[in-house]
Amino acid sequence: MMTSVATTPPPLSTAYLGDNATTCGSCHQTLKESWSATPHANAWQTLVDDTATTQLYCIQCHSTGFDDEYNFSGQLVTAGQNTDGYDDNPRTGLQGVQCEACHGPMSPNPAPHTPQLATAFSGEVCAKCHLHYDEWRTSAHGTVLDGMTREEFFDEWDGSCSVCHISEGFIMAKDSADWAGMTLTAENANQVTCVTCHDPHSDDNSSQLRTLADVSSPYGGPAYNNGAYMITGLGKGMICAQCHHARRSSSSIQSQFNNGSAHPGPHESPQADMVMGYATYEIPGYTYVRDAQHTTSNVADMCVDCHMYTVAVPYDQAGTPVKGHSFAPDVRACAGCHNNTPTFDVEGVQSEITHLLDSLGVMLPQDTTGHVMAATDTIVWTRKQREAGYTYLFVEQDKSKGVHNYNYARTMLENAITYLLAP
Repeated sequence: MMTSVATTPPPLSTAYLGDNATTCGSCHQTLKESWSATPHANAWQTLVDDTATTQLYCIQCHSTGFDDEYNFSGQLVTAGQNTDGYDDNPRTGLQGVQCEACHGPMSPNPAPHTPQLATAFSGEVCAKCHLHYDEWRTSAHGTVLDGMTREEFFDEWDGSCSVCHISEGFIMAKDSADWAGMTLTAENANQVTCVTCHDPHSDDNSSQLRTLADVSSPYGGPAYNNGAYMITGLGKGMICAQCHHARRSSSSIQSQFNNGSAHPGPHESPQADMVMGYATYEIPGYTYVRDAQHTTSNVADMCVDCHMYTVAVPYDQAGTPVKGHSFAPDVRACAGCHNNTPTFDVEGVQSEITHLLDSLGVMLPQDTTGHVMAATDTIVWTRKQREAGYTYLFVEQDKSKGVHNYNYARTMLENAITYLLAP
C-alpha cells in the first residue's frame, strides 16, 4: 500500500500541484476543455474495479507524478524521486493523467513555469505507460535520428522538409493552434514521434489523431488536367497520407524529362497516390487502370489496418502484445479475406509486379552495381528512358509490389515497357 503522505518535504521547484483543470486551465482554458474529453483526463475513471485503485501496477499509469515503478505483482522495481506525486502523496488532485504528467511538475507557482517539452516531443514521456514506444523506437520513424546530432538532423531536414521529417514542423503545419507560436530550432527538433500523429490535448479524431484532413497532392496526371488533386477517403489512414504522397507537379516532372535530375522520380514514399491511382507520369496514348482492390469498403482504415495490426494480451497473461507501431505490414491483417495466407504474395500479385519491375529496370541505364542509375541526365538516358524511368521509380518507391494498388502498378509498368519497345 502507498503511504498517505510524503515522507520528506519535496523540493518546491520539482513538486506536483495537481488539479490541473484549475491550475493550468486558468490560463489554458481551450486546451483544458479539449483535454478533459480525452482518455488521459479520464484515466482514473477507467479503473472500474475497486481493487484496481489500490494496485500499484495499475495506478502508476492512471495517475500523475507517480515515478516509482512497480511490476504486475506489486513489487517495487525502481524507486523514483520524492516530488509529491501520487506515489508520494495520493490525492484526488493527481488522479488521472493530467497536464503535469507530460509537462512536468509546476510547483510552486505555475504562472512563470517553463513546461517540459523535450521529453514530451521525443516520446520518452509516453514510454512509461505505452508499450507502443518500444516498437516505434525500432521503426523507420524512430531511427531517423540515430547516428546524428540534433543539429545535423535539423540542418538536413530544414525548410519544407521539416513538415514531414521533424515532429515540431508537422505540428506547426498541421495544428498551428497547438504549437502556440513557438519557434522551430535545432534544440527542439525531433523526428516523427508519438505526438506528431497523436494530439495529447484533443480527442476530436479517433485515437487522438492530430489530423484526418484531405491532402492536396500537386499532380493528378491527365485525369486532373495535370494539376493538383485531393487524396481523401482513407479513414484513419489519412494521418499517413499527410506525408506519404508524391511531391512533383507537372512542370517539375517535365523538367526531369527535359533536363535530367539528380533526384528523379516522384519523391520517396508515394504510397497514398498509389492507393488512389493517380500522380505518376502517364504516357500519352496509353490506358491506366486506377481501381484498387483495397478500399475502405473492405479495409476500413486502409494504411492503419495493415501497417498497425495489433494483438492485445491482457497484462496478467503470458504473451507479447503487438501494438502496431513498428509500422511494418503484418500478414495476419490479411487473414480474414485471404484464407490465412502466409505471405503478402496473394495470387502471385507481388511476384508479377516484381517481374515487371525487373523487366523494365533492365531496359534503363544501370550503375556499376547493376541497379538502375540513381540520377538521370540527357546523355546516358534517352528521353523515352527518362519518361519510363519515372514509372520505375514510382513503383519501386511505393515498396508494396502491387499490394497498394495492383491494377495501377501493373498497367503503368506494362505501358512503360511497351513504350520503350515501340520503334
